[in-house]
Amino acid sequence: MNQYEAIFLRRSIRQYAPGALSGAELDTVRGILAAADPLLPALPLQTHLVVEGERIQGIMSGIIGSYGKIRAPHYLVVTAAPGKQSLENVGYTLEAVVLELTAQAIATCWIGGHVKPGLLQGVVQIPEEQEPILLISLGKAAPGVALTRANPADAKRKPLDELILAGTPDANWRRYLEAVRIAPSAANSQPWRFTFDDKFVHVFQARNNILLHKLLSTINQVDMGIALRHLAIAAETDGGAVNFVNQPPATVPKGMDYCMSVRR
Repeated sequence: MNQYEAIFLRRSIRQYAPGALSGAELDTVRGILAAADPLLPALPLQTHLVVEGERIQGIMSGIIGSYGKIRAPHYLVVTAAPGKQSLENVGYTLEAVVLELTAQAIATCWIGGHVKPGLLQGVVQIPEEQEPILLISLGKAAPGVALTRANPADAKRKPLDELILAGTPDANWRRYLEAVRIAPSAANSQPWRFTFDDKFVHVFQARNNILLHKLLSTINQVDMGIALRHLAIAAETDGGAVNFVNQPPATVPKGMDYCMSVRR
């Protein structure tokens, strides 16, 4: 399985076998972390591998939005400096890690939610001027829990045409957007939207309704980075590379926040 195939087959795993990964598997995890390339290299970001999962389990009650306090043998703690597009950078960088772990038969789940830095004292060393952003659980899926989907069509997602606000993508771009469409998101909110013009494909984050906006608007920025990574991986299967630029259109569609553009 490669990363493109993992896009369509990966499942978020919330139940883990109790045993730790082997030393060789943990070395594989470290290698994957070292190879992860960011969306915006100038933005400080660090991923900390916590091998002794009990250390994270002990603070789970203090992590808001921790998806049922997932108990895994290992965790990744992601820290980053706050700033414009920092969260998109986190999503883009770590989704490559998650997909490669899936390709190596290692289960994962994004654990979004506010993490108080004080809770992590003695667990990880948070770099100066960075703050904890999210966790990712990892390990082997529990017995009877499938690591991957049997059928990508089983994923409940919006139809592709609902994500395209203006313009007409060609066949290649429709395939790229299929990879975006299936991306994971907080509460399955699927915030990504697109417009096409002669020179650019513009990417937007849809605002949630009033009840959900406060809860999801921040973590949805991470989701947007995940979507951008899926887009880049899909384009790379054609031997190409996506050129991300900050080139907002003259008019931003109502109810949308501009994220980034792709030069066509």
